[in-house]
Amino acid sequence: RYALSDSRNVPALRTFRKVYNLDKSIIENFVHSVGIDYGSELYESFSIGAFTGVSPLQLSAAYATFGRGGYYIEPYSYTKIINNATGEEINYSYSKEKVMEESTAYMISSILMDAYGGRGVSGTTIGGKTGTTNLDSETKRKYGLPSGAVMDAWIVSYSPSYSVALWYGYDSLTAEMAQNKYYLTSNTGGTARRQIMNGLATNIHRPNEQFKVPKTITKVNVETETFPPALCSSHTPSSMCVSEYFVAGVEPTEVSNRYSDLDNPINGRYTFNGSTITISWDSISTPDAINPTYLREHFNTYYEEYADKYYENRLNYINNNIGTLGYEIYLRNKSGSLTYVGYTHSTSFNYTVDAGGSYDFVVKSAYSIFKDNMSSGLVIHTKTIDSTVGDLVTDEDNNDNDSDNNN
Repeated sequence: RYALSDSRNVPALRTFRKVYNLDKSIIENFVHSVGIDYGSELYESFSIGAFTGVSPLQLSAAYATFGRGGYYIEPYSYTKIINNATGEEINYSYSKEKVMEESTAYMISSILMDAYGGRGVSGTTIGGKTGTTNLDSETKRKYGLPSGAVMDAWIVSYSPSYSVALWYGYDSLTAEMAQNKYYLTSNTGGTARRQIMNGLATNIHRPNEQFKVPKTITKVNVETETFPPALCSSHTPSSMCVSEYFVAGVEPTEVSNRYSDLDNPINGRYTFNGSTITISWDSISTPDAINPTYLREHFNTYYEEYADKYYENRLNYINNNIGTLGYEIYLRNKSGSLTYVGYTHSTSFNYTVDAGGSYDFVVKSAYSIFKDNMSSGLVIHTKTIDSTVGDLVTDEDNNDNDSDNNN
């Protein structure tokens, strides 16, 4: 969604390669089915439009396929011709062909609504896409052109009823044209195509028309930066949770473990010496979310040549937003209320008591920065008696429902 909206070339190329290596006929058949003829050979550069021969009319018809829910209609300019002299009528009957699933059409339209930026007619959903043909560095040097010089500026907008494609630029480039500054720059071309298209869209697209959401897609909340996609957990920050469309039946079902509840420590025990109670427990395993070994393998598996970059980005995020694994210690009174007494990265904690009696400690696994997913807590019951060692069974429930056997 973001790559297409931002016109990112590398994701387009990588997507092309994935499909090409699977079966290049998928690309060939799809592109031809929407009326685009790129020639006899299919090259990687075509993934970002680096080929000639497509007119605004052909491009408009191709994009209309998305707005029409997956049906392509070859452009035509009349429905009926009447000979005034003879009364003879010539009728044209168009045909439409389903060339993609309705779910595909809508999901692309959903993305291109973001790309177009919401400009247009009130109450009408409009998708759109811009395109720019760049000049290579050798051509710029040859003609003395600035770094921002471009050859062509394209834009398409489409609604449920209309599709409009616009090309803006010069047919050719010569030394004389360059000398007289008859060329485009990305700024001038981008401004012109946007202003012209806004004028066209306002007067062509009908008000109050919406792309139909098909029953074959579903929308779920996905945690960003998960690959493969995973559902948001109850603790996923809202800033990292997005609603996204999937074909019904293949939407993600696994919940991300990045912010999942931490496990409770186990095997709580204590010793008492003078006025000091020392509680201790067995640590939990390092969660995958902060485990360098797990993360290294994950990014190596899914991020290919970008693994190092995104691995380092994740470690930086953990250091700044998650922190390290440790344990928060609380005292629990008879009413069940908790009083915070400290945090430790070790598996033991000393507490000085003022008087004898029983003390209930609750030990919660917790990160040093992110706290929303701390565990429910291990309860350790202690008594300040003369014996030097106490032992008890693990209690992973935070409610005061312990039996005598827990002590």
